[in-house]
Amino acid sequence: MDTAELWRQPDNDGKPIDQAYVEGHRMTQRNIVEAIRDGSLYKSPEAFEQFLKDQHALLAARGDYNRLNDKNLSEEYFGAYDPESNIRSNTRLNEAKFVKQIAEYYGDAYGHGNRFESGKPNSTNTAQNYLEGISSGNLAKDIVRYDEQGNVLPTDNDDPDNSGYEFVYPKTSASAEYMKQAYKAGHNVALTIDVNYHDTETALAYVAQQYQYLVTLRPFRNINNSLFMDLANAQLKLLGFNGVSHGYMDLVAQRVAPENFVKYFSDRVKGKVG
Repeated sequence: MDTAELWRQPDNDGKPIDQAYVEGHRMTQRNIVEAIRDGSLYKSPEAFEQFLKDQHALLAARGDYNRLNDKNLSEEYFGAYDPESNIRSNTRLNEAKFVKQIAEYYGDAYGHGNRFESGKPNSTNTAQNYLEGISSGNLAKDIVRYDEQGNVLPTDNDDPDNSGYEFVYPKTSASAEYMKQAYKAGHNVALTIDVNYHDTETALAYVAQQYQYLVTLRPFRNINNSLFMDLANAQLKLLGFNGVSHGYMDLVAQRVAPENFVKYFSDRVKGKVG
């Protein structure tokens, strides 16, 4: 496994590489490959979901989150979904603006307009990324709020409900819908690997679709994207591709329409975009 697969940037932004962290993810990818080959990963939607929980627990127990963030992740979160009583949103407007640039390049609706600059006074602008098989009430929400002059309100990390920008993740009670769709896409990836027939564009689309459902749900308190990138990278390598660094894959997947995310994902894998 190339350690570049484990970071947002291939060189980890010049930061030291923690070998224990690397070994944990190397182990996770080995587990994924073995589960694909023996047929257990996609035996059923329930088996698939439990496998992800088990791998999350292993990474958490190895101190994955602690090493990167110098914080403790309580054992109650090991392999367990994030309680809905916790704040399930972020207020990072800079990330939304970054994704907007990518969306513009792919002609996606998220790149249209100037909703991050101004809007109707005293109003709220909510965008949603529609995913097949997910009911409207279980979709993520991308929210911008404006003051009496129509300017975006200041960021408020302590009170996200009144922050100028807020990305709201789906409730974890929506996991059944998301996991069903992620399982379907992943099962198709496994079938492609099993018959050793690589229609590369179709295979990449299935890997991208599975990843998009998982990372949009973001079911765990922490250690979401790194786990789901392990799954994607393990599958990519079984399909004959190289693994890729995280980049901003999760941020794009959460906001850009599925057909455009598939294009972006494919371009990232093929090295056409950074």
